Amino acid sequence: MNRKLLLFLCALLAMPADTYSQFRIPAGVFTGSGGARGGSHYLYDSAGQAGADHLTGASNQIRLGFWYMAGLESAVEVAISALAGRYRDDAVELSWSAHFDSPVDGFNIYRAEDHRGVFERINSELILPAETCAFIDRRAIPGRSYSYYISAVAGGTETVRSLTITLELPPKPAELYQNYPNPFNPSTVISFFMPERADVSLKIYDTEGRRVRTLVSGIRDAGRHSVKWNGSSDSGESVSSGIYFCRFRSGRKEITRKLVLMR
Repeated sequence: MNRKLLLFLCALLAMPADTYSQFRIPAGVFTGSGGARGGSHYLYDSAGQAGADHLTGASNQIRLGFWYMAGLESAVEVAISALAGRYRDDAVELSWSAHFDSPVDGFNIYRAEDHRGVFERINSELILPAETCAFIDRRAIPGRSYSYYISAVAGGTETVRSLTITLELPPKPAELYQNYPNPFNPSTVISFFMPERADVSLKIYDTEGRRVRTLVSGIRDAGRHSVKWNGSSDSGESVSSGIYFCRFRSGRKEITRKLVLMR
């Protein structure tokens, strides 16, 4: 077996199996006396991150998970690695590392619900290229499973995609969050979370228990929702400064929060 190829395979076998990098290798990079790769196609390869900083051989080296052929300045044109995700504050936070030797327009994020779902792009604009990138998916619903991958765009065309990660989000009950700002003047934002599609009621009451304003009444989808209250009644009149109560109801769930209006 060709010595170059043998050294490369031995190094790959020594790498951990649960950490990956994916990259595009230009046609012809693996050609040579061994004839391992050739043709006119772009090849998509994955390699684990090396346990040591680098491993060297007669004519190749492995450094931080990427393989470079000696004498070639751009064996790896685009690389997306270290894709990770976590669930925090009712949203999925994604982060990844990128390496690119040729110009990259940016990145797209694709998401599928459950393991058999269809992937759809969820970012409205390209994520600008950087060594470390991040994106927050606020449309993910607790209690569900989502899969994500990142795609690099170069010259207006998607060229390289990362490996796929899957997150199992913990379930969460219906919730009414404290309004912000509080105290407020002239308006405040009230948010609530729905674990599933259901009928919702969100109303403002004064200290005497009289209804001042109905903000939400009807069916709402699962997820987080926000509504603004400008300190006016259902008739459109501005209410006076003081303490008010926001009451959230959905099914048997009822939550009340105190609001303070200071004019």
